[in-house]
Amino acid sequence: MKRRTGILTAVFTLVIVCIALTVTAYAKDLEPCYHCSSTGQFHCPSCNNTGVVTCDGCGGQGKSVCTGEAGKGPCDHGYYTCPNCMGKGYTQNYDENGNPTDTAPCGYQNCGGTGKQVCWTCHGSGWNNCTRCNGQGKADCQNGNCKESRKVNWKCHYCMGAGYLLTNFWPGENDGVQNVPVNGDKIWVNGKSTTYGGGSSGNSQTTPPSGGGGEPIAPPDDPISNESTVSLPENRNSDFEIPALPGVTAARAGAAVEIRRMSDEEQRYYAELDEAELTGILTNVQQIVSTVQPGRCEEGMEDLLQTIAKRNGYESMEDARLLPIYFEGHQGIGFPVRVTVTLDQGVLAGGGDIYVYHQMSDGEIEPLGQAEYNTYEDGSVRQITFYTTGFSSFFTAASELDLALEGEEDDLVLTTGVGEVQKDGISPAVWIAVAAAVLAAGAVTVILVRKKKAQQD
Repeated sequence: MKRRTGILTAVFTLVIVCIALTVTAYAKDLEPCYHCSSTGQFHCPSCNNTGVVTCDGCGGQGKSVCTGEAGKGPCDHGYYTCPNCMGKGYTQNYDENGNPTDTAPCGYQNCGGTGKQVCWTCHGSGWNNCTRCNGQGKADCQNGNCKESRKVNWKCHYCMGAGYLLTNFWPGENDGVQNVPVNGDKIWVNGKSTTYGGGSSGNSQTTPPSGGGGEPIAPPDDPISNESTVSLPENRNSDFEIPALPGVTAARAGAAVEIRRMSDEEQRYYAELDEAELTGILTNVQQIVSTVQPGRCEEGMEDLLQTIAKRNGYESMEDARLLPIYFEGHQGIGFPVRVTVTLDQGVLAGGGDIYVYHQMSDGEIEPLGQAEYNTYEDGSVRQITFYTTGFSSFFTAASELDLALEGEEDDLVLTTGVGEVQKDGISPAVWIAVAAAVLAAGAVTVILVRKKKAQQD
């Protein structure tokens, strides 16, 4: 009897432990979404969330002054002066002695007595419709993040409006449901976690968990190196260059803060940072920038770029102008900085548009839009300039890339081996705990049945 009581006690204890494990397994690991400063909202700096921008071809007019017919020059509000009647609208008849007699309406080439000829280029309107916007004066906003956010009703498309991202510790999807925090979830910031709804886990780790499309924001008072720190300008509301790291000669990259590039939310976030926090972020940026290595591929990157080139119809990485730009370290910034990288002559061909993509620490690819560049005398790119709100590595491309082509199951991501995501979004720990609970319950049932049977006998 005592033996059976001991077994029952052990089994019930196991059940309680399994239930506790199950509850613990469902506590998620999240981090604030740096793309939207945890607001869950998106604000397009290009179109102000309207989805359209002013046409750059006509300045919003939708039309331009008619250039006129070839060989005739500009028309006068859609018409030319009739060369036969010189604009009078009639012709003068003369008698045999050359004396003027009566007049008649001018019938020269559709003049019809008007003294004018219609300009067929604009059909008498005096204007030509803008070919870039079909006369609308507006064009669809081409900001990549704007396109994605429009699809989800202007929510931040990285966190789907939740304001938080699942970390690599917790497999699942940032679908606006699984990544919504509930009481008991762990919120990771700068390598330390707090419990959502109150309390602190007291845990910390060397590298903050990264996942769901964001670069972790490093501790602002713990820059990568304590050898130097960036001095903030007296007027924080003005643009300023982040100086090169002291002791680094012939810097191959530079960065700058430009207030005009910030959205309203980014400006508020920037303004609310205290001096220590902002100094720490910019010092990290300063030191990451000093590590630039154009052309270097981290592990798995070259295979990824070759796949991207082929999926987008290019013969090779060179044909697609896919050039990796490596930076050592990761840093979420929370507002855009301008980055300029100097390339060796002949490394990257110019002569067309160049787009930049951000290869983030979790493997997700973020489009940064069209870059600006200048060239060497041979036409190859000398300096390329783009804007980013976070640092990992980057790569260039000759066109806007399709990173999730039709027929492909998954978006293209760099497999880093730092955490695999299950397709069903449920942690193995959950299944183990549930299975253990079921087995324990089964064991209790068997013991109780045997006990009852023994009593009946």
